[in-house]
Amino acid sequence: MARGGRALLVRRDWDGPHDLEYAVDGVYATGFSVTTPGERWGRHPDALDSYTQGLRFDLMDSSWESDPDLTPGWMEYTAWEEARMESGRDYGEEDDALPPEGNDCMRLAYSGYDPPRATCITSALTLVGRVTGREFDREWMNGIHPRYVLPG
Repeated sequence: MARGGRALLVRRDWDGPHDLEYAVDGVYATGFSVTTPGERWGRHPDALDSYTQGLRFDLMDSSWESDPDLTPGWMEYTAWEEARMESGRDYGEEDDALPPEGNDCMRLAYSGYDPPRATCITSALTLVGRVTGREFDREWMNGIHPRYVLPG
């Protein structure tokens, strides 16, 4: 990367995003986990601190539970699912009645719905928008963007 340039990377693998990395002027400035707070690396670990106000990068943070847009019945479903798993019961056993919205919530869970992880992803994308000066909105998502391939 040339002098005067900046680059951001949100690294992911099969189960979702993990790290956000930032380079400035060809130097790896900082990186951190978007789901586990505390650990940072790079030459300037605090390089992004001024952009992180109000963002949450903690998969164990439960503040999402009070989100007014949370899917109805999600908390009841997750409590039921945790109790079912702890007891070792399988789906459909006699005393294993799903809560009222359980089937809808189960379908969402199998499709990847995960409010705490979504909070971390949203925070990472918000941070990228703050650094670049351009938020990820519908217009940006539907736009055409350049791609650069560097020979390895």
